[in-house]
Amino acid sequence: MDDVTLTPAVTRQRVLDCMGELLPRVLDREIPAIAPDTRLMAELGMRSSSTLELLLELELALDIHIDVEDIDEGAVSSVGDLAGFVASHSAPVDPDLVDPDSCPTADIRRLDSHLGCVSSSPGTS
Repeated sequence: MDDVTLTPAVTRQRVLDCMGELLPRVLDREIPAIAPDTRLMAELGMRSSSTLELLLELELALDIHIDVEDIDEGAVSSVGDLAGFVASHSAPVDPDLVDPDSCPTADIRRLDSHLGCVSSSPGTS
């Protein structure tokens, strides 16, 4: 097998730029300018469902697949943390392997189980 240097499917900066465009739509409201240290849940009010929606929107916008197997609380603490996670856990979508009738149900369930306990505030679900 040849020695191949793998590069991320997208750069962290490209993910950050895309997040700036997508977050107002995902949150359905205007948001202040974001920075890498902007806290997703504490400052922007993100929940597990909006985090999932943002990840799915990033996949569509950047034409990538994000592997959420290793996602944890640290990966979704801030805008920069999530951008770094996406850049290091994504791969380009191979259009020849995409089934247009499929739904990423397994990834959605896995992500929700990882984030469900992370994003809920006390007294909410």
